[in-house]
Amino acid sequence: GLDSVTSKQCISLLKALAREGPRTIIVTIHQPSATVFDMMDHLYVIAGGSCVYTGGTRALIPYLTGHGLHCPTHYNPADF
Repeated sequence: GLDSVTSKQCISLLKALAREGPRTIIVTIHQPSATVFDMMDHLYVIAGGSCVYTGGTRALIPYLTGHGLHCPTHYNPADF
């Protein structure tokens, strides 16, 4: 795996490529840091082989809360 600095640099490069033209970038990241998580525009979360969430990173916590899952304050939602 990549360390946190290299991971952030890699995601920054991919975001720059996505902004250059009409393209979609798909990445798979296991346990992203909070910084890298915040860099994501859209999430597709899979559990047990099924999609359990698709949407923006900012909408994830309200979505989880609406389903009775409360992410603690100052906790990385990617770890939750």
